[in-house]
Amino acid sequence: MKKLIFIVLVAVGSLANAQILSGTQSAVQMHPHQVTEAIGSYFDWGTAQNGFGYCYQWANNGAVLNGGSPVSNYNCEQNRPSYFDWGRAQNGYGYCYQRTPYGVAMNEGSPVSNYSCERTRPSYYSWGRGQDGYTRCYQYTPQGIAMNQGSPVSNYYCQ
Repeated sequence: MKKLIFIVLVAVGSLANAQILSGTQSAVQMHPHQVTEAIGSYFDWGTAQNGFGYCYQWANNGAVLNGGSPVSNYNCEQNRPSYFDWGRAQNGYGYCYQRTPYGVAMNEGSPVSNYSCERTRPSYYSWGRGQDGYTRCYQYTPQGIAMNQGSPVSNYYCQ
């Protein structure tokens, strides 16, 4: 009986400790992608629990600082700049996204202005058959993903 009570107390204690840790560290399930030989602290991109990339301040032992809160992107852009690239959204159409140098989507997954991607990897226009069966001019990402939520653009762009 004493052994059973001991086991229950150990299990309850472990559970309580895990709950306390998860409550204080829940936003800190991020890991730096590269621990440097920095003295003190440094800035690098990390992935938050929501799956998106943010800039964080890290201790030289790899622990995130500031209670797990992100800091200004400016701090990370100085050493490891983010980049813009085309991607496919959940609706199946192409948009421009900002990504960390590790390929993690930023801005909580919201697309940014197409201009940011057009500067380095321009989209293109081509004739395509719409869902209504008619041939129209569409805009595509370099990977061939339809843009503008599948809406045609002016025929001027395809001529």
